[in-house]
Amino acid sequence: IATFAFDWKVVGRRLLDRQTVEDIDRERLNEQEKRDKMLDKWIQKKASHATYRALMEVFRDVNNNQAAEDVEKLASSTKEGPPPRTQATNPTVRHVQAVVMAVSGNVEDNPGLGADEFTVKNILRQLSGVVDWKSLGIELDIDPAKLSEIERNYDKRVNDCRMSMVEFWVNFDTSASWNKLATALEAIFQNVKAKEVRELGRKEVLGGM
Repeated sequence: IATFAFDWKVVGRRLLDRQTVEDIDRERLNEQEKRDKMLDKWIQKKASHATYRALMEVFRDVNNNQAAEDVEKLASSTKEGPPPRTQATNPTVRHVQAVVMAVSGNVEDNPGLGADEFTVKNILRQLSGVVDWKSLGIELDIDPAKLSEIERNYDKRVNDCRMSMVEFWVNFDTSASWNKLATALEAIFQNVKAKEVRELGRKEVLGGM
């Protein structure tokens, strides 16, 4: 479950007790596996209360609006569809598991989320192989102090640092776009990737016309 970017410990403390989150963090797992285990624990513990509505609310509480929107969009595309915001009832746990798995799965397997949409998941797909995430972050106008904080939090693990940096950028930069990302990639001499990303920006503009 869950390969799209979010700080699993922050979210986990909203969904589970602190001790459970700390126990997961001590296990010899990578960040993605810890994220998966945290969500599995939540589903097992909360049963029928582990709903996609609850997941969306937690994402909004921690200011991860992109993740909340992605879950809502995927939930809307399922057969049941999300309940109205004023409705008290919620989908089954099995439905929530399907939604969470869909968020983490391949974009191609989910027609509700296009590969050219400006989402954290799609950005990370484009940045696969870009090792110098910190220089990229600087070109994206992220405060160097924030980049250093990310580096410390994730013990300099490139994939996890890159994921956290992208999530932060998308959530807090109101001007974040494919074209801005392309310009930043050009600045760190990633010209091939910059060309691909700029093409996504062009498709997005054409798609919105």
